[in-house]
Amino acid sequence: MISGLLFPAVSLDATSIAVSLDLTNSGIGFIALVIFVVAYLVVMMEEFTHLRKSKPVILTTGIIWGMIAFIYAGNGDCLTRLR
Repeated sequence: MISGLLFPAVSLDATSIAVSLDLTNSGIGFIALVIFVVAYLVVMMEEFTHLRKSKPVILTTGIIWGMIAFIYAGNGDCLTRLR
């Protein structure tokens, strides 16, 4: 069980082939980085904006996870179907 948590790709069946999307070198990955940097700048300007640090972070997290969910919904999430 612990090896499944540490090495999830190794714990899959030998008969199941897990194919995942590589979003690190795509437009969505770069947009997510830009959104993250903007949110980080807003967090650093907390003293001037009078916003709590959690507000831009939670908003950014929701946007980035929404973008990832949209991409996976459009391409099909075959990894979840295997389980």
